[in-house]
Amino acid sequence: MADNSYFVTVRVPATSANLGPGYDALGLALHLYDEYTFRRGDEARVRMEGEATGEAPTGAENLALRAALLLAERQGATFDYLNVEEKSAIPVSRGLGASGAGVVAGLIAANHVLGNILTTRELAALAIEIEGHPDNVLPALVGGLVVVAATGAEAEWVKIDCPPSLRVALAVPELRITTSAAREVLPERVAFGDAIHNVSRVGLLVAAVQNDRLDLLGTAMDDRLHQPYRRRLHPALNEMLAAAREAGALGAALSGSGSTVIALCDGDAQPAATAMRQACEEAGIECWDSVCMPSSTGATIVSK
Repeated sequence: MADNSYFVTVRVPATSANLGPGYDALGLALHLYDEYTFRRGDEARVRMEGEATGEAPTGAENLALRAALLLAERQGATFDYLNVEEKSAIPVSRGLGASGAGVVAGLIAANHVLGNILTTRELAALAIEIEGHPDNVLPALVGGLVVVAATGAEAEWVKIDCPPSLRVALAVPELRITTSAAREVLPERVAFGDAIHNVSRVGLLVAAVQNDRLDLLGTAMDDRLHQPYRRRLHPALNEMLAAAREAGALGAALSGSGSTVIALCDGDAQPAATAMRQACEEAGIECWDSVCMPSSTGATIVSK
């Protein structure tokens, strides 16, 4: 049965993909959220506060509305919650899954309004169809650390809960790197030894999180498949990665396609966040830092 309330609010976490070696295979949900409130209205209109202001379409082309309307259309239903207010804390085009969060928010809102007719896996399949990046939309949808394997247009995935002491340092440069640009710099082929290196590190990273062996993350987060090539787009990347480790981080990596750098810590993550920000600023790029935890839950309805 469809929901008859006047509005529905969805909270969606930011996500960090890859975590170093897990290119297109790992994604982590973070305690950094966007909130979307969908209200009944006759005309598609999106109002924004925060990071997304001026960054996204404000009509029916908005990703959150597009996702909601597509779900309703596929179900032969109507979605008339067309007035949207977005309170955004996730930076745009910084590798923290802002677009995936919008897609997931729209799907969760429409599914709720229509009586929760789709399962989580059905929502995941539709999110992947719309966004195209399962390592972002899946942790936004279900939370935790998600291991994903694409299978054609769909994906198989498993959610893993993180150890309670794990903390996340973020350094967010005033530098935009589009996903398309970040993919264009990657080679068509890589050395066999580099492939072996990354396969072993991804396995170690997953095992380390599952078994609360955070001491292994320094080795586990080392990448040879994408970060060495993306450094040409990010002048401060090497310095930020080194600064995080010198400040006590267990490991550090480019978040998604960047430009954010993420560092994983056992306990206090502020020294690593500060060190990364300072390294970025010393390279001549403005930057802000933040500390958060992994989010064990994905998108949720917070009011209705």
